[in-house]
Amino acid sequence: QKRGGGDAAENFWTRWFKPISEVDESELSEDDVWEFSQFSIENIHHNKDAIHSYPYRLNNTLLQGEAGTKQWATCHRARALPLLEQYLEVNDDVVDEAQSFYSRRFSSSQGNVMGIHMRGTDKWINPQVGPDRYHGEIDSFLRTNPNSQIFLATDDPGFLEKTRTEYGFAMVSRNVMREKGNVIFDDEIDKDRKSREVLVDSLVLSMGNKLVKSWSAVSEFAVYFHMLMQPDRRLHVVDLQLNNNAATDETSNCKEFVPLVAIRNIVAEKPSNNDLSKAQNLLGSAGSSTDVATTYDHRGDCPFTPPQVHSRDALEALLKTNVCSRRCVAYRSRKAGATPSKNMRGQKTMLLVVAHDTEDLAWLREQPLCYIVMEKKGSGFDRGVDPSTVVTKQGNEASSYLKFILDNYDENLPDHVVMTRGKRDSKHSVDLVAMLRTINPDAYSYASLNGVVLPMVTHDDFCDASTLWSNSIKKKHQFPAFPRDITGLSTTCCAQFMVTRDRIMQRSYELYDSLYKFASGQEDSKDGTAASFLELSAASSEKKQLVKPESLCPRRATSELSSYDRSESLELSWHVIFGDEWHSRKIDPVKLCGSASRCPQDLPILQSSSSSSENMLGIVENPRDPFWYPATEYFAAVENQELKIAAHTIISTPYNVKGLVTMEAHCNSSTAAPRRGKGKEIVPKGIYTMESKAFSSEPVAQFSDIVADEVVNEPENINILLYNDDPCGVDFFGLRAEPYLQFDGCGTPIRLFSSRHRPLIESMDAVLVSQGWSERIP
Repeated sequence: QKRGGGDAAENFWTRWFKPISEVDESELSEDDVWEFSQFSIENIHHNKDAIHSYPYRLNNTLLQGEAGTKQWATCHRARALPLLEQYLEVNDDVVDEAQSFYSRRFSSSQGNVMGIHMRGTDKWINPQVGPDRYHGEIDSFLRTNPNSQIFLATDDPGFLEKTRTEYGFAMVSRNVMREKGNVIFDDEIDKDRKSREVLVDSLVLSMGNKLVKSWSAVSEFAVYFHMLMQPDRRLHVVDLQLNNNAATDETSNCKEFVPLVAIRNIVAEKPSNNDLSKAQNLLGSAGSSTDVATTYDHRGDCPFTPPQVHSRDALEALLKTNVCSRRCVAYRSRKAGATPSKNMRGQKTMLLVVAHDTEDLAWLREQPLCYIVMEKKGSGFDRGVDPSTVVTKQGNEASSYLKFILDNYDENLPDHVVMTRGKRDSKHSVDLVAMLRTINPDAYSYASLNGVVLPMVTHDDFCDASTLWSNSIKKKHQFPAFPRDITGLSTTCCAQFMVTRDRIMQRSYELYDSLYKFASGQEDSKDGTAASFLELSAASSEKKQLVKPESLCPRRATSELSSYDRSESLELSWHVIFGDEWHSRKIDPVKLCGSASRCPQDLPILQSSSSSSENMLGIVENPRDPFWYPATEYFAAVENQELKIAAHTIISTPYNVKGLVTMEAHCNSSTAAPRRGKGKEIVPKGIYTMESKAFSSEPVAQFSDIVADEVVNEPENINILLYNDDPCGVDFFGLRAEPYLQFDGCGTPIRLFSSRHRPLIESMDAVLVSQGWSERIP
């Protein structure tokens, strides 16, 4: 090949393969150069004694001797092997590229990888074989080999998209040039690039443990490469266009004896018997008697494998069919052995949106919903995928969810959207596959799929969320007022949920755009402040002098939040964004998915200290966390007590009214002896004293101190310290363990703090002192 139009010749063979001799072609004389005409090349191509990678035709007629049988194919492979061993060695950089791709994409497949080659576009010497013809082989392989995957090499973009829709994440392909016509004849595309891409594809095809192919040189060279480079590993080869008429071997042009040892690592197999019938069924041919219910339902429009959606355009097209309907979700769930919800029926559509980082997504083909995977830019998984499914790494899962909403807002949104991260199970949820197979789409218009309920949030998390709502929420009047303090926000952890299209559409496109810019860091405000949402009213101006600045949320611009802080702020806000109050509604797991074990709502906040498993439940890794350890102790102590103090009480240990009256009468009697609750003989049943196991717990008392310190400086409340609150030695209201009691019925909220919190006396609006039995104040 002439290089650069000059006289110097380049041996293009060495771009891809190692030299076959030490001869320097630049030193050869013209007499030593053989030049072949196009006609002579064609003659060699059709020579019956040459090595044929597939049966050759001339004028649409098979050449004599091109048997195309198993014996014929084996014979030609045996002819090829010694020449391969003598002359063919692929350059190291090309082999490394193929091996790197294989190792990276199939590390979780436990060696179960099927190579698929589909030759499309201008294939004419032999008939084209469409994707439907491969389904039987793929279905059988995936069904019998857990954690398996398929690698597809094809020149035809239509074949690629159709196979992706059918098999989703189970299928992997490389990002190579493809055109509706044969890309090899497009001179505008770099020839070196095209050559390298097809060579690497062929090498990757050779690395699996099974290969399904039609007649093509690309896939036949995959067989050659396997024979040459992996002689100790078997490759099961299925030639879909194999001639099964053994009588043809009598006239074969390749009949020499083939020693078994010559190609011992190649195992030729017959195609599955039902492939042709299945293809006819999928193409709408009449008269097929083959039962295809294992792949499609009786109507023929519900594929057993949930389709993966690869682009916005593909989603738009898919939603016009029935494959993502609730009826098809129920079909796939039943075929997997589950009992779907009785409401999982009809033509309303459902879609699973997965925010993927580096997790193993093999579980997606086991769950029943159509799904789309949002890849993170620069993760390595974003190569070769549609731009509509690639999103910035900033904002973690939040930016992925919001990009999907923005790209599909209004007309392209399914009726139900399920949004999850990339793990099948985690520290905050159980098996998503089992949950989605039984989920009730009509149970809630918004529902978390996680099981760790946070009855309040920490100070840092609260302030991060405050920054979001101060700087990025423009029309605050459309939402419930932001909570005054950490006790005003409760939610279910960790941003995996189901939401209806109607709930999404309640908010404007502009809101989601603003939230996406917040999550992705595209529009960091330097004017908004976290404190602005906690505005101090003019009526509280005198109280400002008592405010400790360190106790309020710091004034921050959005740009000061980390990527994690941004996603966590949205994590604490999704339920409000989609129409709920700041205190999350309680989810009934039986209503949501038929069983408390499939979607529990009582998973622990703290991880157990007795287990070293990476998958142990609990979102807080430190079992003695300085906030959540005492908090969980406290909530465990009060969770079963009756609530009777007031309808608007935020935190309270309820009192027993009858017992309170009895104790008051006893304390007013002349026989009552002053004491501090030590005498058990006069403490009525149902009254909580400092001797109560729950309220004498140090972690519970510690939690009371933490929360009281956090909230006492909020200016929109009247804080009253009950300086001595234990007449007759009885803690009537449980105030010794409570952070405070709050009453909202008289306009400005009133908070009563127990005498335990006397160190906060300077932050109080009023101090109430009484001369009780236990303590007399001068």
